[in-house]
Amino acid sequence: MRYALAATALMLVAAMPTVTAQEPVDQCSRQCDPHGTDVNGPGTKAAGNVNVIMYAHYEDILQPAPLNTVPPEPGHETDLRGRFIMPILVTKTGAGCQVGQCLDVRFDNNKFQWSFCPGTIEFTAKGWRTLCHARQLGAPLELGAASIPVYFYLSANTVPIDDGSAPRAGVMPNVGLYARLFQGAREKPLIVAEAAPPQAAGSTTLVVVPGRPSVYELRADMRVVRPTIDEETANDGRGFTVEVLPYQVHTTVAEFAQADWRVHTGPKFPPRMILPLVEPLSVEKQTVEREGPTLHYAVTALDALGSYDLDASTARLRVSGERELPESAIELVHVRRSTDHDGASRPVTFYYDVVPERPSGNLSFEFRVRNGQGTFELVATTTFEFARLEGANVLPSWGLLVVVGALACVAFLRPRVA
Repeated sequence: MRYALAATALMLVAAMPTVTAQEPVDQCSRQCDPHGTDVNGPGTKAAGNVNVIMYAHYEDILQPAPLNTVPPEPGHETDLRGRFIMPILVTKTGAGCQVGQCLDVRFDNNKFQWSFCPGTIEFTAKGWRTLCHARQLGAPLELGAASIPVYFYLSANTVPIDDGSAPRAGVMPNVGLYARLFQGAREKPLIVAEAAPPQAAGSTTLVVVPGRPSVYELRADMRVVRPTIDEETANDGRGFTVEVLPYQVHTTVAEFAQADWRVHTGPKFPPRMILPLVEPLSVEKQTVEREGPTLHYAVTALDALGSYDLDASTARLRVSGERELPESAIELVHVRRSTDHDGASRPVTFYYDVVPERPSGNLSFEFRVRNGQGTFELVATTTFEFARLEGANVLPSWGLLVVVGALACVAFLRPRVA
């Protein structure tokens, strides 16, 4: 059996296409920073498309990784250097399947799943706690580009030296990366975006030389086939999933990859996806109510990726009439988030008290808040017709009564002329 597998592997390697040259990296080198010129550029957008970096967080390379907008946490998320010691060999001939005795081989441990997580990760003494139990989207995601880049990090290391020095030499030819984004169950996926088939995609050779960087930054560009990710999937409402598949040989009849390759993760090598979205923040409603001289203003904002991604510390409210009200006249009273658990795509409501000194006519309200990566700013505006307060330009009603009464007394006490 061992020799048969070796012979099959040799035949598959012989069929490898021409590879392209690529240099290893010592850390993330492309589309690493949301404000980088190759992602969004500096500043904050208030309309249009924005690229959101979604990071895959690996506690264990054998488990699906939660996918959110928070970068890997230094000190808690380290480079796992996850090693696969078994070769990958899958045949798809269908031989014997007609009689219930399929003879195909399936050693396919190279499929990695990133599951949409509308929440954060807590690091406890007992391990990680992901706050994303409900994986539905808060609203449909409209994709604003024709492709979605995915990044994954590999090296061809053998067993690393225990003292942390450079790894031994290693070579892994013809390495490529395939990825797809889908909704629903993996067995019956609703494809949203997909990279080129492995047999048509480019590849590179991983070379490990002691004393030099050994990690390679692989990229797959998923072509968008559905421009909208629904808030609920067609099958089971789990948001969406990204499946990443590194390979050496991947054809319609067989897959193969040699053993001793490593997956790299953490802050220096963050597996990630650059998701192009059209205005991911939206306003559900705004209300203004009057109670005496105080106005109660409330605005409900929704982040389709999860309430955790709405940065409440950036919330600002401006109110203006004939002139802009000072900050002392505006108070943020309360921020209400999800009441069930933090990992949910629920609206966030901001409550303000506004006390104008001498309100009159129309007042304009302008509310702003940013997403977690600070790349998109939601702007909500409304107006309120504030009737002129009694006493602003006329006497109060009780004062009028006093004046009328005084004039009547004067008229009554005035001496009459015979």
